Amino acid sequence: MGVRRTTAERREVAWLLVRETLEAVRRQVAVYDRSLKVYVIAGPKLHTLDVVVLDRPLVPGEWLEAPRGKNLVAQLQLVLRLYESPAQVIHGFDVDVCAVLYDGAEVWATGRALRALHCGFMLMEPVRQSPSYE
Repeated sequence: MGVRRTTAERREVAWLLVRETLEAVRRQVAVYDRSLKVYVIAGPKLHTLDVVVLDRPLVPGEWLEAPRGKNLVAQLQLVLRLYESPAQVIHGFDVDVCAVLYDGAEVWATGRALRALHCGFMLMEPVRQSPSYE
C-alpha cells in the first residue's frame, strides 16, 4: 500500500515537487527563448498557481492584466492539494479526458479517460463536480 506520511511530510514533498516543476518550466522556456520570463501568480482558486510566460520582465508592483478583449492565458497550472493517492486525483475530475496523470514514471488513467481518448468525445458528469472547484 505504500508508506504513510504525516501531513507535514506530505506538504514538504509537495513543495519540493512544485519547486522542481517551476525550475523545469524555467529551463524549458530558456531553451526556446532566453528573453522570455516565467512568472508564478495566484490561480483562480486558493489551491492553484498559474505559471505565465511573458516576453518582458515585470515592473515591480505591476499587475498582470489582459489587454482589452484578450485573455491572459497561463501556460501551466499547478494544483496545490494534498491527496492520498494518484487514484484519488484522477477520479476527482468531472471531464473524462482530464482523468489522466503522469507521476514521473507511469501514466495513470481512468476507464472513462481511455474511452474518451479512444472514441474522440467527452462526457461531463455533474455528480463528479466538487464544491471546492466552484
